[in-house]
This record gives sequence, structure tokens and C-alpha cells, in this order.
Amino acid sequence: MALSQVTTWIFARSIMNAAILGYFYGIAGALAYATYYLSFLPGGWIIDTLRFRLGYSSVQDFLRARFGISGSWCCNFVVGLRLLSEVFANLLVIGLIFGAAGSFGYLSSIVLVGCITAAYAMLGGMQASIRTDVLQMLVFLVILAVLLIIVAATGTVDLPAIVTSSPDPQNPG
Repeated sequence: MALSQVTTWIFARSIMNAAILGYFYGIAGALAYATYYLSFLPGGWIIDTLRFRLGYSSVQDFLRARFGISGSWCCNFVVGLRLLSEVFANLLVIGLIFGAAGSFGYLSSIVLVGCITAAYAMLGGMQASIRTDVLQMLVFLVILAVLLIIVAATGTVDLPAIVTSSPDPQNPG
């Protein structure tokens, strides 16, 4: 499940957001966005506390016990909105990869990927999605390792230049 969650974020808007912030603000922008992932740690701690220390089987059970059915419903509603927002944001990223906003490539790639994804999910459910995410993460880790080995072997990385990169295009650091 962890590989599925990480893959979903990495292969979606996160890479584009980090790249944009890195472009405008140098390494500081990319690192600032990357710190978002630290929020997974307190989230895990909260869920661990609810499940293993307080004895609730889920966050919804805790909310229902504490705030009634409306507390659980409100949480589910907000999570649903967030997931819907994420789906559309990810489709927009796909569109930008295949063309300028509003172009035929942009719109057709959004529709095509949206339909393929919906059909895949309907045919295989969450198991298919998780299986695909795990496979994508494993491929990503292998490619990342190969690229890091190539970069390390060529010695072309200028770490001081990366660390001192500047948000000012007139003064690149």
C-alpha cells in the first residue's frame, strides 16, 4: 500500500510542482516542496495511535465515536473532494505533457487516459490499481538507481552549483 501511495504522488503533480518550484527558486524551491512528504510521518503516527493505542479500527470509527455520524460523513466528504481534485489535477498534468492547454493533443490525452484509467479500475478494482502502482514504483526505483550510477560514474554533477542555485535568472549562482 505504501508503494501505491508514493507512486500515485510521485508520478502525478508532485514531480511537476517540484520542477516548477526548482526552476523559479532553485534548489530551495524543490526542497521546500519535497518537505511536504514529511507530513506522511505525523499522519502515520496519528493512524497508529488511533488503531493500536486507542483501539479504533479506522479514522472513521474514531470520528463516529467522537462526533457522531456527521463527523464521519464530513471527513469522507472532504476526502472525496480531495481525491476528485487529485484525479482532475493529474489529468491536467497528462494533458500538458501531450500539448498546450486547449490543444487537440491536450484534450484528447486527458479523455483517453481518463477513460483507460476508469475502465482499468472498473475491471480490476483497487487490487489492479495497487498492483500497477507497485510495478511502477519498482520500475521507477530501478531506473533511478541506474541513472544515479551513471551520473556518479561520469562525475558531471556540480554539487556546489546545485546547492547555491539562485531564483534570479540574471544571477545563476
